[in-house]
Amino acid sequence: MPRTSVQQLPRFGSNHAPLLTRVSSDFQQALASFRFQNMWCYHSDFLQVVAACWALPVHLSRMARLKEKLMRLKQQLRHWNKTTFGDVFRNLSDAEATVRIDEWEYDQNPSDDNLMAMNWATTLF
Repeated sequence: MPRTSVQQLPRFGSNHAPLLTRVSSDFQQALASFRFQNMWCYHSDFLQVVAACWALPVHLSRMARLKEKLMRLKQQLRHWNKTTFGDVFRNLSDAEATVRIDEWEYDQNPSDDNLMAMNWATTLF
């Protein structure tokens, strides 16, 4: 496989670390599709963002109006997601790096302080 990678993931409650295998083809990736993030529902501003976007007037027929409002809401949620949560994949990658470092430090020196640091780092997920 020309584009294959294997990554060791952090251990959680076990002394075995899972492996993540990625196999990529040479095909060009399509544009990212819109995905609703459940974490949005728990943010205090979410309903206000949706209501404000939905309230904007659109002067089209019924189905065209619905389509336009949904397209506008999708763009608004994408923007709001980036400004509110930042790059979630980058944040996750940073958290995984912290866990790996804390695991390594605990493996080198299995003290109570290092165990607490490693356990705290896993709560970032």
